[in-house]
Amino acid sequence: MVNQKVAAVVFCWSAFVAFPAIAEPCQESVIVSREGYATVRSAPRVRKNNIVGTLPLGSTFEPIIQRSNWVNIRSPYPGWIKQNQGSKLSCDEAFNLLLEKGLPTLSQLGEQAILGNGVAAEAFLRMSRGLGGLVAETYLKSLKDWTARNPSFLVAVLQRQPSTIRYSVLDLLNTGIGSKQSPERLKFEQFLKTLPPNHLIVQDWKRL
Repeated sequence: MVNQKVAAVVFCWSAFVAFPAIAEPCQESVIVSREGYATVRSAPRVRKNNIVGTLPLGSTFEPIIQRSNWVNIRSPYPGWIKQNQGSKLSCDEAFNLLLEKGLPTLSQLGEQAILGNGVAAEAFLRMSRGLGGLVAETYLKSLKDWTARNPSFLVAVLQRQPSTIRYSVLDLLNTGIGSKQSPERLKFEQFLKTLPPNHLIVQDWKRL
């Protein structure tokens, strides 16, 4: 009798090992907005003063709840996006979207900002929060180009941003342009010297 019970247990365990549970396919919540980015707001309504950032096309986010046509997200930072700006994609589809459309669109926004496009400049600067990986590398390259080619417009748009955006942009720039003697840093700081000492961006830069 005991041997029969042991045999039954062994059989069940063998069956479990032979037929493991099938893992669910990898999926992610991804920005798919036709504009090339999604606007993140502090509340589920459109107001001029409630923008907390923008998420580039192909970037991932973590949704919490849905309310009407809005989605509350937890990461890369808390806020609300329009429901039609995000979608569930397989991990492979998400990565391909980022490579094929997201990163080129990000670079294009950066180039438009350098050339003085105000809408592109606002959207680009607001992307500075919660960046990582390839997105961070692409963003920093465009930001450094903007600093070198049109610093006056960069500072003009940056000073109109909330403190969280200003700090994240300047912090990325401070890290990205290298040592105190790097040509990029010296050129940017030389421009800052042309501004009044009490200028908002000058003061923010000194605090880094």
